[in-house]
Amino acid sequence: MNDELKVDKDKLEALKLVTQLAENESDRGWKRYTVMLTANGALLAFLSASVRMENIFLVSILAAIGAVVSWTWLKINEASYFYEHRWHSDMEAIIESEPFLSLWIRGRNNPRISRPHKKSGLYLFSVLPKFITAFWVIIFFVAILNNLSLIEFDVL
Repeated sequence: MNDELKVDKDKLEALKLVTQLAENESDRGWKRYTVMLTANGALLAFLSASVRMENIFLVSILAAIGAVVSWTWLKINEASYFYEHRWHSDMEAIIESEPFLSLWIRGRNNPRISRPHKKSGLYLFSVLPKFITAFWVIIFFVAILNNLSLIEFDVL
């Protein structure tokens, strides 16, 4: 048998496990993203109905809930990114420790391995949650200012 074909079975099993964990984390991340996007869409629909009813108090409550939900969405994205990045780093370590695995995987042009998952200043798909968070905060403050302008202050 060729020396090149000898692979440490434990490392191969570890690579399979870590790859499966990375794929599971990626799938869960997309599911979380979809749930949070749907929740924000539902809140936006309720907000639209509240604005039509001209119920400023309800608008401010919905905007506060929307801000909390979208801020939670940002934190969930950060945690998802952390775990996905962790599993990709583990894959890299296993592949680098086994020369044959490294040659075999890199020869397949696997985009997950050939372009390592590196952290940048912007988390994957976090632009939309940041925009929606800003939207809810602005709506909340506009509603609060409208509430304050409706209140008549008797100083004397």
